[in-house]
Amino acid sequence: MNLEGPVEVVFDTSVIIGDILESYDKEAGGASRNALTSLIERPYHILRISEKIRIECKEDLKHRGLPPHYILPLLFSLLEPKGKIKMCQYRPEGIKLKVSVPEHDRHVVETAVAVKGKRRGITVCLVHKNPRHFEPIKEEMHEKHGIFVLSPEEYVDP
Repeated sequence: MNLEGPVEVVFDTSVIIGDILESYDKEAGGASRNALTSLIERPYHILRISEKIRIECKEDLKHRGLPPHYILPLLFSLLEPKGKIKMCQYRPEGIKLKVSVPEHDRHVVETAVAVKGKRRGITVCLVHKNPRHFEPIKEEMHEKHGIFVLSPEEYVDP
């Protein structure tokens, strides 16, 4: 797997929330933080986020008692000036998934497939922290959609 050229990366909500919690010392490990740092340091890597992912992050932070109206803009403001984040807009009915995914993860996979569909020839990665949900579709996502499904550790050190 070559992650040297232009790469568009979709972080599962667990990675975005994990980065926030790790920065507040509310989650141990550092894998999410390392993935975000790696994305920032790689010159041609861009985080792609959909409105559904943003809303899920906001709801998760609210559920944890953290202020999403402050934290999410702060996180994204670190990425925007460097051109490291772009919104991905798509219509769910326009996405034809060739893999079976749990309904609660569907929007993340749809975002990755939408990015790949709009940017043919570019490398697309979906980075997750839920092996139970994503490991079973890892090979199938690459074979049928051309998308690499990676853990944060695999993204940092391919």
